[in-house]
Order: sequence, then C-alpha cells, then structure tokens
Amino acid sequence: MSVGELACTYAALVLHDDGIPITAEKISTLLKAARKSEGKVRVGFYNNSCPNAETIVRSVVHQSAISDQNNLPSLLRLHFHDCFVHGCDASILIDRGSEVDEKRAFGHQGVRGFDVVETAKAQLEAACPGIVSCSDILAMAARDAVFLSQGPWYDVETGRRDGLVSNVTLAAHMPDRLYEFPANGGSDPSISPGFLGELKSTCPRNGDVNVRLAMDRGSEKVFDKQILGNIRSGTAVLQSDAALYQDEATKRAVDSYFGLPGPSFEADFTASMIKLGRIGVWTGSKGQIRRVCSSFN
Repeated sequence: MSVGELACTYAALVLHDDGIPITAEKISTLLKAARKSEGKVRVGFYNNSCPNAETIVRSVVHQSAISDQNNLPSLLRLHFHDCFVHGCDASILIDRGSEVDEKRAFGHQGVRGFDVVETAKAQLEAACPGIVSCSDILAMAARDAVFLSQGPWYDVETGRRDGLVSNVTLAAHMPDRLYEFPANGGSDPSISPGFLGELKSTCPRNGDVNVRLAMDRGSEKVFDKQILGNIRSGTAVLQSDAALYQDEATKRAVDSYFGLPGPSFEADFTASMIKLGRIGVWTGSKGQIRRVCSSFN
C-alpha cells in the first residue's frame, strides 16, 4: 500500500471517529489541511546542537522496557494520541492538575508513558539545556519502542517545537463503543457477539480505566500484523481499528496484507509513522522548547 493510500486510510478514520460522512471530497479537504500544516522537520536536526539526543532517548526507553515491557506499546500509543489531537505538539503531556488539560479527555483514559518522557527530558536538559522539544522526544521514543518490540527501525524527522495549547475539548470526539455507541446508543454492532461479552466483563460501565487489554490478541508483546487479523475476525478492541473493516477501500487494504504476494506491512508502517509525525507540527520560532514536558514555560 502506498503512502497516499495510507494517508487516505487515516483521513477516513478521522472522519469516522468524528461522525462525519466519509466522502472523496471530505477526505481531500482533510488531506489538504494536513499538508498545509506540515512544518519543516528533518532527519538529523540535533546533529550539531545535541548530538547525543537520540542515544539518550533510546537508553531511557530501553531502561523503561526492562522495568515494564508494557511501556513500549504505551509510548507508541502516547505519540499517536498526541498527534491526532491538535497535531504533534506534546499537548497531551501538559498536566496542570486541571480538568481542562487534554490528557483528561475520555478517549485518553489509560494512556501512559508520561514518566518515561519526563525522564528522557530531564536527561536531555542536563546534557543540552533548552534544545530538544518534548514533541520530538515523543516521536523518538515511539520509534525506539517499535524497534525494541522487534519492529522496523526508521529515521525520525526532528525539529518540532512544543505547542502552547492543551484543552480537553479538542479530544472530545472519541466514542464509547461498548455502552453508548453513537450509531445506536448501545454497543458497536461490528464487535463479534462472543468478544462483546468478554469486553463488557473486563470493562464494565464506569469500571477501572487502568484495566489492560491486549490490542492484538495473541502477540501483544511483539510488533507484527496480528492486529489486522483481529480486525478481520471482529475482535479489534478499539473502534478506530474496527472501522478499517467497515469501508470498502480500507477493507481491501487490510485484506491485501494476507494475500500472496502482499505488501510489506513493516515498510508501510514506517512510511505511515513518518507521515503521522508531520501532522500540525510547530517549527522555527513558533511554540517553545519546554523545560519540563508537563508544563508550559
């Protein structure tokens, strides 16, 4: 699958999650907006100003995996959640102890890895004060987490600056697929009946948001394409994943990875992560380089 096809897939997911009809016109409008928001990030941005930046982040991520292997998928998820709300600007990291902070959004419940990012930031501030942004730490940590999970290595574009806004309302459009699914007010009908009972038993209404479920049943500790098999069988945990099998274009894309010969999931994943990391970035004189990731300067 080409980078363009992946971009269309992600655009369709954004429209679906916002309850907006998926049409060619709306996908085109969203993609144009994304292209306009892409700043000038590049590989090797810190080669002169902080040459050990990537090594420091990689070491912190590795140490976090030794203490808890679940930190690896958590860091990938943290980067994704940050970029898909107001762009890759580290807005999800802000914690003023207020209910208006973006991280308090319903859809962000259970997101973790904040402590790993803060540890990396502290070490970077000691080595290169005021140089490396928190948004770049998120991008590098996600790449390192993928690699340490036996996934592909890829070069991360850097040069992002940290945003100045963190608002819970910007992350409000994340539906509850177990009890208040927008389409019918009940459960998402795409969930297989047997799996629905298991999900409700594990995640009762108003239950503990910190209960963990494997996103790809059967290989949750390893980077692979198992999640696509779960999507095909109706056992995807997240509604945004399940949506990939509800549109003919994205359904064909998912099925293509199980054909012979099929596209390289690793290569397409790498291309999509680079594309993801360009969404809504702040560069140049815009934004700031936070001294502490959880606070504006």
